[in-house]
Amino acid sequence: MNASRGRSRDDGGAGSVLVLVWLMVLTMVAVAGIGIATLFVAHRRAQSAADLAALAGAQAAQLGRPSCAAAVEIARRNRAAVRSCRQIGEVVEVRTEVLVAAPPLGPWRALAQARAGPVSADGGR
Repeated sequence: MNASRGRSRDDGGAGSVLVLVWLMVLTMVAVAGIGIATLFVAHRRAQSAADLAALAGAQAAQLGRPSCAAAVEIARRNRAAVRSCRQIGEVVEVRTEVLVAAPPLGPWRALAQARAGPVSADGGR
C-alpha cells in the first residue's frame, strides 16, 4: 500500500460500479418519463377525438341524421374508439378510448368524454 496516497488497493473499480449504478438509475427514469409522456399524449388524443365526435354528433342531430353514427366515424378517423354515445334531444354525449402500449406500464387505455349541442338562449346554463 502506498501510504502517501492514502488509498488501499481494495477500492479499485468502485468508481466504475458507481457509474454503472447511476447509468441504470438514469435509464429507468428516462424509460418512466417516456411512458408517462406516452400516456399524456394518448389522453390528449382521446380527449380531442371525444370533442370532435361530440361536435359531429350534435351537428348530425341538428340536421336530422344519426348522431352516434357520425360520432363513431369521426372518432375512428382520429384513431379512437367510441365506448358509449347517447343523444338527449339535440345534445350528444360521447366517451372515447385510445389503446396505447406505454413501455414500462404495459397496455393502457386512455379514456375521455365530451358533450356537445346547440347553445341555449341563456348562454349554455
